[in-house]
Amino acid sequence: MKKHFSIYRFALAVMMAVGAGAIGMAAFGSVLAFFVGFGLSLFLSLLPGSTKGMAFMALNKEVWQDRIEENLFQDNQFILKSVDDSQYVDNKTVHIPNAGAPPGVEKNRVIDGTPTNPQKREDSEVTYDIAEFTSDPIIITDAEEKELSYDKMDSELSETQLALDERISEDILINWAPTGTALLADGVTTNNNILRTTGVDRNDLSKPRVKYAAHLPAATGDRLGLCVYDIKQAQTAANKARWPKKGRCALLDSDMYAQLVQDMSTTQYQDFSKVIDPATGVVGQLYGFTFYERNTVLKYTNADLPALRPYGAAGAATDNAAALFWYEGYVSRAIGEGRFFEQKDSPTAYGDMYSTLVRAGGSKRRKTEVGVLAIVQAVPAVEA
Repeated sequence: MKKHFSIYRFALAVMMAVGAGAIGMAAFGSVLAFFVGFGLSLFLSLLPGSTKGMAFMALNKEVWQDRIEENLFQDNQFILKSVDDSQYVDNKTVHIPNAGAPPGVEKNRVIDGTPTNPQKREDSEVTYDIAEFTSDPIIITDAEEKELSYDKMDSELSETQLALDERISEDILINWAPTGTALLADGVTTNNNILRTTGVDRNDLSKPRVKYAAHLPAATGDRLGLCVYDIKQAQTAANKARWPKKGRCALLDSDMYAQLVQDMSTTQYQDFSKVIDPATGVVGQLYGFTFYERNTVLKYTNADLPALRPYGAAGAATDNAAALFWYEGYVSRAIGEGRFFEQKDSPTAYGDMYSTLVRAGGSKRRKTEVGVLAIVQAVPAVEA
């Protein structure tokens, strides 16, 4: 097979030669020994096939692992707006303590010697499991091709990183999603943290409702649009639930984002878009929420109380897209270091095989589901 000159291979050979020369000089104490060792090592290193299988094992592992860790969530940076539990990622289960209801407070309590009933606070905890996400093995059928065409390796690396990024992000989103069934601290009141789109046109309740064709795969019919009015309702719900003002986030899919922008006045959009920052993934700010955009977010059923559809569920005609709103201190992520596996000269694959593994998980941090909210698409009422 025809051999090609490789700058990388030459640089690698030079580095190896320098090392050999240094060893020679240390052993014999002369500059001449350095040059003898350097020259001989460089000559042997550049012989055809001499570096194959010797340097790439360590190089590939370092490059792949560093690339995966550095670029994970590059396109899903909203994940970073959460509490980082990564220190626990090597455990099977992460435990998050939840304080019980606070004690009662009485003004001008009468102290007459009668003992006040002491109250014991009932604490609890939220737990979530860490999962292992593994990529399907890829095969490079000619190890030397990696040296001669780095573009191919870079392409394989990018595809693997992107696949891990997407899968882990979608799993964490599912774990952050509200159910609308959690009980608040009193143990009786349901946390109604699922709202529906209203299609209210430019905050004018007197106008006909805005509707769009359903955009989820397999979904049919129309859905009421996500409008500025709906974001105001989410703000009101967050205020009532006493979310902290700083650190409120929102994630919209591409279609719902377009619907929201369509509903804005020119002035509203100018204000909304002032904070756009591609480096952080921020696409706007409205009513105290910092907005992010993704190709897909969540999907729910069309029941009176919409139920979350699990990851990978087959599409249904009644599926509704949903936007997610959260306070960054009330959701968690745990991401481990990327691991890279390789098998050189596989007798069954007739080449080299590579795969990756990342341990990760995420959760809502409160059993009450305080701090998360969804706006789920609604089906327009049937007109008489």
